[in-house]
Amino acid sequence: AFRRHIIWLKKNFTILPLSYLIEHLQKGKGLPRRACAITFDDGYENLYSYAFPVLREFSIQVAVFLTTDFIDKKAPLWVDRLEYAVGTTTIENLYVKFGHTPKKFSLASYGERCYADNTIRNYLKKIPAQEAIETLENIITTTGKDLSSTLFDSPYNGLSWEKIREMSNDGIEFAAHTLTHPILARVSEKEARRQIKESHGRLKEKLGKALPIFSYPNGQKEDFTEVTIALLKEAGFIAALTAIPGCLNADNDLFKLPRFSLDGTDRMHIFRMTISGAKEYLGRLARRLKK
Repeated sequence: AFRRHIIWLKKNFTILPLSYLIEHLQKGKGLPRRACAITFDDGYENLYSYAFPVLREFSIQVAVFLTTDFIDKKAPLWVDRLEYAVGTTTIENLYVKFGHTPKKFSLASYGERCYADNTIRNYLKKIPAQEAIETLENIITTTGKDLSSTLFDSPYNGLSWEKIREMSNDGIEFAAHTLTHPILARVSEKEARRQIKESHGRLKEKLGKALPIFSYPNGQKEDFTEVTIALLKEAGFIAALTAIPGCLNADNDLFKLPRFSLDGTDRMHIFRMTISGAKEYLGRLARRLKK
């Protein structure tokens, strides 16, 4: 599926390295017609196994935003710990406190597990970071399933620095995506500064270089603030990417750049609708009509 996507993109777009695209936006220079850049977040090993061979085949440079504690094998991403706990436990019902109110989730079927994972995940993204961590640990204790003990043998495993260096030598760009993937708007200013500076510093330490471009974890408008942006500028970043869908133009704030997310777009017609902006346009139109 990824190979088909790349063939279509090469036919219909001018694929640029992210650093080149950002530099042109920064300097107000024009870009080629239908310019685009391809990015990946987090740093899963499957990027090396499945995407990298295709990127090398077609000589395409992409940017990868790394969650550095994950790459250092200190811990899995918290969203993966939740998914693993809910998806592999043998218990049939799970009780989770939403504030002071316990909420019951049935885990009897695959669909119910998906619903529980999605609902709990969205809730944890909206509460203070420490409260989210405590809730997650309670869920893991209740389910008896902790990804931390089986990470290296699982599909959730992260890239090694050795593979990252190989990819870097082949033209893949790497940049920071925090240490542990917290929602930066839900942590203290001190912790946000640490997450930003230390992840960027870790990349420079291991690779000798790092793009001065950032990717916000989760990346929605409520997930970062003007304080977050000030911290990025303080750390020397020149731009930051959201996960808010949209196309780039000359009026974009360089620290609120949109991206089209491609989860669940294996089918080509969905992929084309997403990349063209048609899916987002139709969604906005439907929301207006509902009003």
